[in-house]
Amino acid sequence: MKENRTFKWGFGPFLAGVLLLTCRLGTAQPLNSQVSQTPIYEGYVIYEGQYLELPYEFTWDNGLLTLNDLPMQLPRPGQFSRRNGEGAGRGQRFRMPPNRATAWLKRRLTQESVLLCWADRPAVFVSHDKGMALLQILMGDTPSKDKISALGQDTGYNMKPDQRKALVQHFIVTDALLTRLNPESRSSEVPVESDEEQWYSDQFVSALTLSGFALAVLALGTLLKTHRPTTLEPDPEAPAAAVKLIILIVVLNIYDLICTLYAHGIGGLWELNPFAGSMMDQTAMVVVFKLGLTFGAALLFFVARHLRIAQLGIYWMGVLYTVLILRWITYNAMFI
Repeated sequence: MKENRTFKWGFGPFLAGVLLLTCRLGTAQPLNSQVSQTPIYEGYVIYEGQYLELPYEFTWDNGLLTLNDLPMQLPRPGQFSRRNGEGAGRGQRFRMPPNRATAWLKRRLTQESVLLCWADRPAVFVSHDKGMALLQILMGDTPSKDKISALGQDTGYNMKPDQRKALVQHFIVTDALLTRLNPESRSSEVPVESDEEQWYSDQFVSALTLSGFALAVLALGTLLKTHRPTTLEPDPEAPAAAVKLIILIVVLNIYDLICTLYAHGIGGLWELNPFAGSMMDQTAMVVVFKLGLTFGAALLFFVARHLRIAQLGIYWMGVLYTVLILRWITYNAMFI
């Protein structure tokens, strides 16, 4: 009878642990990601052979991607690099979420890359050095056939034959492009407002990061002070320590939720949970989902806090969420 009751109560801590793990919707980039919601004033975009003037804005509408209200297609999967944490690897097995794709596009443009776009063909990103050479070829006086051949000789341009041909045939040298390529005109293209908006963004990230450091220190101190349960023998001090850890877990969960929503808002969240992909676009559902599971798990742990198995689960959940908080405040964390 005693063994049966122990098993029944032991199921509560197990369920609480499952609920807390379910709260983790996905993983995201560190807080100091350079991706922002403001328009992009860097990089070069050639759309259907014509240079688009700054700024650049990517938007999604019913699953369709547009650039400055012009329809475009994402680059082929091979241009997304998993090694750099940029998205999918080879093939079509991984479908990049819209917010993640937008973040990748913005990040590449801020590196002064050249983006070649068509309405009916996949876009192509060319690195800054290769892009400048590409523009020189397109603006040259050589015949179109020689330009297509020159573009095909260098694999760094990442273009298929049909893309090279379409680019050369439709390319137009505009005054805006000539002005942009003039180094003396570059400094006047970025408006003052973007600096102010970036300052407010940096202030928020700094406050969020500093609070994360404070929570991490508090969590580590609490865990070091708490003796990890190693036996099934009862400990009169363990229930009180378990309550402190439960409160700590709830606080860390709330901080994790704030970071998750912020990372998703700036496009830095890479969703790993296939069931949570659609939910991430609805902030209210995410908040209700995560807080509901968090407080439900905390209640189960609190009720079962006198059980050694519950005390052990509470301790290791505290360790898990401490690691997650450290990850949020660490640049280029190993989990990315």
